[in-house]
Amino acid sequence: MAVSVCVGLVGLFGLHVVREHVSSELRRHHRAQVLLDRIGASMASAQQDFHSAVAATDAISEERWLASYARHTQVVRETLKEYVEGAGDDVSRSEHWIRFEESLGAWVAQGESMAGEDATLPKLGASGMTPVTVYNQQFQEALQDMGELQRNTHHPAIEAGMESVENLSRVFEGVVIGVVILGLAVGGVVLRESVGQIVTQEDAIASQSEQLRDEAGRQEFVARVTRGLEMARSEEEAFGLACQVVASVAPRTERQLLLSDSSSAHLRPAHGCDEERLCGVEKPFDCPAVRRGQAQVFKTSEAFDACPFLRGRAGGACSALCVPLTVMGRGVGVIHLVGADGEAPSTAARQMIEHVGESLGSRVGMIRAFRQTTLQATVDPLTGLLNRRSLETEMAELLNAGTTYTVVFTDIDHFKRLNDTHGHETGDRALRLFAGMLRERVRSHDLVARWGGEEFILVLSGVRKQEAVGLVERIRTGLGERLSGGTVPRFTASYGVADSEDAPGFEEVVDIADRALLAAKARGRDRVVLAGEGAEGEGADREGGEGAGEAAAA
Repeated sequence: MAVSVCVGLVGLFGLHVVREHVSSELRRHHRAQVLLDRIGASMASAQQDFHSAVAATDAISEERWLASYARHTQVVRETLKEYVEGAGDDVSRSEHWIRFEESLGAWVAQGESMAGEDATLPKLGASGMTPVTVYNQQFQEALQDMGELQRNTHHPAIEAGMESVENLSRVFEGVVIGVVILGLAVGGVVLRESVGQIVTQEDAIASQSEQLRDEAGRQEFVARVTRGLEMARSEEEAFGLACQVVASVAPRTERQLLLSDSSSAHLRPAHGCDEERLCGVEKPFDCPAVRRGQAQVFKTSEAFDACPFLRGRAGGACSALCVPLTVMGRGVGVIHLVGADGEAPSTAARQMIEHVGESLGSRVGMIRAFRQTTLQATVDPLTGLLNRRSLETEMAELLNAGTTYTVVFTDIDHFKRLNDTHGHETGDRALRLFAGMLRERVRSHDLVARWGGEEFILVLSGVRKQEAVGLVERIRTGLGERLSGGTVPRFTASYGVADSEDAPGFEEVVDIADRALLAAKARGRDRVVLAGEGAEGEGADREGGEGAGEAAAA
């Protein structure tokens, strides 16, 4: 029996070693996931400043982006180094890691290349497959590859590790009980001492097991919140999920998510959550949690150091937990919970809700950066119209449906002269005015795009070219009326019209409409010419093709 006790002690030690190894692996993967989240947040912050610089026309915004890019890419490099050192060989050899490392490196290299260009960012983003477009695409690819790395490498390891820790803890406790029973049965001075030591350590072992179970539970909670937020396609879905999670963590509280509006001047209840107002705070930085940048716990609203917005509530005295929501380094809202007076949420619940706030801020930052990047890649930055590539994408759906359509190809007459005489800023204003009028005059489901320079294309679905003439003539005459205000020098435009009956493919129809446009130029400009009305064979110098205030649309 003594031998059995010794064997039990050895087994106990072995189980302890194995459990410690599994716990270490669990912590390793969780740490790796936290580091990847930090990389993603730094990328999103740099991308947000980048979009602001592209949209702006002043050098200050561009300098701000250059400083932001240098700062955030340094964080990315340092965090990536820490990730590689701690992730382990199993991760560094995986195809998901290799793909993410390549796409992240391409994004950083493209940013460094643009930071060294002489041209301003708006000019770099003005035509063709531009550096700006490539940068946006590489950002999206890096984010997607990072998500694949998390989903296929770290999430499964964390789930398996939590299950192993739980199983090993149960076996560990069973062996402890068995050894204690055997020790008591054997007796003897030496064994009594050994068993006595086991007994005195039993509480410590049980406490450690409880800690491991708690840690496993926290890791599982973190993993589930992360997975849920990763599946949120919009801010509203992310907010709704966060409110659902908070309700499950603190079910005996009233809760609300307050967000700043577009002006960052007011707090409003978030869509997807309970919209009944629980807190009287109106401005983000009037909230102590937002202002201090950390969670605030108030055990009772009657305390002299409690938040002033908790006092005088219709429901009487209360406790509260306020967790700030930070997106890309800016305080934009607060998760607000109210409970019974003197019954603030437990430390464990507070830690979970703080994690929800951190994860929600990261996810919202990602969604905003991704949305802005997608917009930047599909919309012409000067006019806000579709760019050439996105028009071709939209047309693929129209062609698959077999819908009849008309193409109107138009460009501004003597645009080079307008630029040379009045300057590129005036030329840009003319482009924006003309683009706005085109968008206003067509139906909501019609397509309007900047094709390149001063060239624009309208695609009118379900319309033949003979039916489109009236609309195009109204645009032509309406342009003169719009310019009568005098904010932009007077100019005209010419129009070529073709439809899907003229050729089988979209590119061919565009080419036919382009030839009709050239015929309109040859006949004196400021007119509409339909394909087939003697347009073939006529030619004209477009003029202004090289003098656009902004170069061709992306």
